Amino acid sequence: MQYPDFLEPWRSAGRPLSKRIGDVLFSGPTYQIEIKDTLQSFWVFLQLSDDYSVKDIFCSCDESTERGSCAHMAAAYLFVAEGDIPLHVRFESSYWNRLFLAVHEKCGARKPAFKEVGDGFECLCEGASLFKAVATKKGMGRLSLLLAPKAEETEETSIKFSNLTDEELERWRQGRPSQQLRYELSPLSDLAKWLFLEVTKGQFYQLSLVEENAVIDVTEFSLTIPDAPSLKPVGAASPPTAIQFDPKAGKFQFTADEKLQNVADVSQFLDSFSSFLEIPIHTDPVVPTYHLYVDPEKRLHIDACLFEKGDLSSKNAHVWGRWAYLPARGLERIEELKFPSVNHIVTPEELSEFLTSHRYWLSLFPGFSVHTTKMQEEIVYEVESGALVFRSVRQKSHETKEQIDFDEWTYVVGDGFYVKLTRADVHALPLDKPIARHMVADFIRRHLETLKSTPRFFTSECPIKEIGLSIQLRRKGEIEILPEYEWFSEEDKKGAIFYDEFIFVRHKGFYRLPPTLRPLHFTRTITADDPQVWSAFFLEQLPRLKEEYSCTVDKRLEKADALALHVAPIEQAQEQKQGKEALSDYLLDIFWRTDKGKIQAHDLLTAKKNQERFLPTDAGLIDLTDERFHWLETLKERREKRKSKTSKQPSWRLFPADFLRVQAYDTIHVETSAVIKETFTQMLEKLLVQVPFDPPNLETFNCTLRPYQRHGVDWLWFLYQNSLSGLLCDDMGVGKTHQAMGLMDAIYNHRKNEGKRSLFIIVCPTSLVYHWEDKVSHFLPKLRVNAYVGTDRCLEGDDFDVVLTTYGILRNESAQIRRLCFDAAFFDELQIAKNHVSQVHGALLQVQAHMKVGLTGTPIENQLRELKALFDIVLPGYMPQDSDFREFFVRPIEKMENPGRRVLLSRFVRPFILRRRKADVLPDLPEKIEEIYFTELVGEQKHLYRNVAGSQATPLIQQLRDESLPIPYMHIFALLSSLKQICNHPAAYLKDAENYECYESGKWESFVELLEEAQESEQKVVVFSQYLTMLDIMELHLKKKKIGYAQIRGQTKNRADEVGRFQKDPACMVFLGSLQAAGLGIDLTAASIVIHYDRWWNPARENQATDRV
Repeated sequence: MQYPDFLEPWRSAGRPLSKRIGDVLFSGPTYQIEIKDTLQSFWVFLQLSDDYSVKDIFCSCDESTERGSCAHMAAAYLFVAEGDIPLHVRFESSYWNRLFLAVHEKCGARKPAFKEVGDGFECLCEGASLFKAVATKKGMGRLSLLLAPKAEETEETSIKFSNLTDEELERWRQGRPSQQLRYELSPLSDLAKWLFLEVTKGQFYQLSLVEENAVIDVTEFSLTIPDAPSLKPVGAASPPTAIQFDPKAGKFQFTADEKLQNVADVSQFLDSFSSFLEIPIHTDPVVPTYHLYVDPEKRLHIDACLFEKGDLSSKNAHVWGRWAYLPARGLERIEELKFPSVNHIVTPEELSEFLTSHRYWLSLFPGFSVHTTKMQEEIVYEVESGALVFRSVRQKSHETKEQIDFDEWTYVVGDGFYVKLTRADVHALPLDKPIARHMVADFIRRHLETLKSTPRFFTSECPIKEIGLSIQLRRKGEIEILPEYEWFSEEDKKGAIFYDEFIFVRHKGFYRLPPTLRPLHFTRTITADDPQVWSAFFLEQLPRLKEEYSCTVDKRLEKADALALHVAPIEQAQEQKQGKEALSDYLLDIFWRTDKGKIQAHDLLTAKKNQERFLPTDAGLIDLTDERFHWLETLKERREKRKSKTSKQPSWRLFPADFLRVQAYDTIHVETSAVIKETFTQMLEKLLVQVPFDPPNLETFNCTLRPYQRHGVDWLWFLYQNSLSGLLCDDMGVGKTHQAMGLMDAIYNHRKNEGKRSLFIIVCPTSLVYHWEDKVSHFLPKLRVNAYVGTDRCLEGDDFDVVLTTYGILRNESAQIRRLCFDAAFFDELQIAKNHVSQVHGALLQVQAHMKVGLTGTPIENQLRELKALFDIVLPGYMPQDSDFREFFVRPIEKMENPGRRVLLSRFVRPFILRRRKADVLPDLPEKIEEIYFTELVGEQKHLYRNVAGSQATPLIQQLRDESLPIPYMHIFALLSSLKQICNHPAAYLKDAENYECYESGKWESFVELLEEAQESEQKVVVFSQYLTMLDIMELHLKKKKIGYAQIRGQTKNRADEVGRFQKDPACMVFLGSLQAAGLGIDLTAASIVIHYDRWWNPARENQATDRV
């Protein structure tokens, strides 16, 4: 099977997961596979085509939704494709399938019955026993699951119908299923598949024959099958009970009269079942070695051996393909022998052809090299200044050695074989003509075969022990990768010359380097011109290179660890006003420091503007997607265009809200200097710990505050002093009103001491106007209240200190109110303005005030977007823009459940929200709101229900009371299914969908109301039902109402088209699906409402289906 390209990135991660397979359901080429990941299990749906390619695949994990594939898909494919033949094909030819198919065929057209007997089950057909199963306590549960009566499998509930043709499906509907389909739908098929899967996963079991019966012992139970089909262990999916090895005959024996004699059979058997043998087995492959010699009859002998000369030729030693047996060691897995037999003999007549065919292989054995030159001369070579030169020299050494004549060849003992006659290719090599250095590699490639026969031209010893890499930043945006070699000896290194893939070592010869050691394999340059290549280098290639090789990496390319944000005040930007200093008076130098160096904030901002991700710096490699740098672009306007007097770097000027924003992303470290006093540090410390410069003056506040209320007033006063605003979100009864009035009194006294008038505005719901008027008059009697309500309301004059009005009036008269500038604005029950596109929200944005305070007990009711809407009112510009807020906070928290982003958002808003008595609001956000609608049976529906229940339940109850009779599970499930369908709609039970409007149904009426409600609010709806007739009724209703819809059922072919239309088409408002077909592996994120019209037996499947939305 060809491994799919789109799963290639997950192959490594999928391989270990393929060993952690849970439940497996399959029918033909359709699979549902449970992958047991580290923390939870995921289900993969896989369907193969006739050519075994992937036809459809999806997974229940989020990663597959985002990236289109995942490690779980790879694991499922690897599990199914093990052995290069799909699992279902292996099952079809397995012994288990043949065994239970034979049992099924004994029944003919009759259904086998399964009866619980003692500690197990018995399978009967018209009283005749087909098999008996005796189980352990654990195994009884497995047998019950496989054999106990259960609801009939249908198109909606089983994948066994996914591969049927229309003709087969129609025959099944007519009650005339084929013999194969009857077997597929029977518990016998399920039992065969389970046993086959247990074997595939490596579970041990035994097969034996006892008095014409087949006995199968597995971990959990034992099956006894009378007259079982022939048990043939070789090539089947199961090993035999006992295996005996005859060392003399070299054969494996299973029964008294059956032996494995064929070498291929033995090799195949050992590959599959070696773990069952009771003899020593060594599974690490051994590479054979060879002993060569020429006998007096001029025959060339090549004897294979493993550990010592002649061991494979010794008595009782045997070889079968990839396995060998040595009496002293047991079984050894070996590499394939070079020749068919252990003792290979080449006759004189075969020698010439043999030498030509195996010339290079023979050169590996000293004294048996094949020389293509005449015996009287020898070709030698030299390397001079990188150039290669060949020369011819006379040989005298052969005259004193024994020689054996082979017609065209002469064998010189100790030297090898030489041609006797002059050959045309002897002088194919240019003699005495230097080959330039840059041409050597190409010359060797063109004359490779001739040079292999040239004595001592090639060496078999690789001079390089290990290769490492030097990875350096040569200039900005350019990385150079060069090889660094570790040599076996310094002598080899001194005389080595590289010629592309060849290396020359003085006194040894040339060696052709494998691809993993060739210089050109590693020498390359990475540039930032292509952002994708640049990012891929740091994300994938550099980590892999560091893992696989010893690398010398430029410190600027190493990830910067322990980044610390530093703020250094450089100078005061302006003169102090009235003796008061502020944080915004200072010009700042902002940078990050690491153990390697430091990097300026403005350099990172420039890189972010250029849309760079990875930035090599003196402080190390910076990943600009790190969320700690997210504030840079938000505060880019705070960077001063002019440089300070004392620094060459561009400076920054930050306001209190800016410091709090930065502190949310990163911890601020302050660096002071002799030029700047400690005032800046003290002011910043008070800001970060939320301490006011001086306590609020509440001398005219006619109220005694409780400790936590006083803390609230101090917090509000801190915000006011720093020109900030916030949300007071205490629970009802804590005293938000009193704390707001405490702040009003503090501001009033502060402004009075400065000789200035105070002006406040309070906006609240109409029902709270007089409550506020009474409280202010009572606790702040010096403040004059203008209740800006009623027909005679007026804002002219200055005889009031407080404007008290409603949200409705503010919405209609925003233009008049925004002409006034208030010291503080208080918005009670601010959640009224949570809709950022509402008119009330727009009017509140127009209110002019030095400080805005929102009072609410529920800053968030459903979505994080509501929190941003409130912040945009009280602290405009603090929250990111809508698109940034959605991508950076909403999606990671609400969709991906990212705890890091949840914590960051909490830190981001914490300085401006005070909430007591309840836990922090963000973790308590409901992911979904569930409601159960109870409806009553109506009219004819109630009558039909009682009739069916009365007519079918009575005999079942009588049978249950009789303990001698078996429990009629099938009839009970059938009755429950009928009653569920009546509850759904009488037309669903009566199979009369076309006339559904002629029947009454309480549940249907409630469903129609819910659907109309959703349509009015323009929300998309997903509806699940397990009954196809009910889906037919819904489809007819939607067509009548001209409501766009999509649907997926068991027989749906174009699943992706249906999902795509619902996701993308604004007119497609409803998605209909059966729970089995559409409850897994798809995403319906366009919907906001899910309706389970009827309940499934397993709530977990309902939850999985709901999570599609």
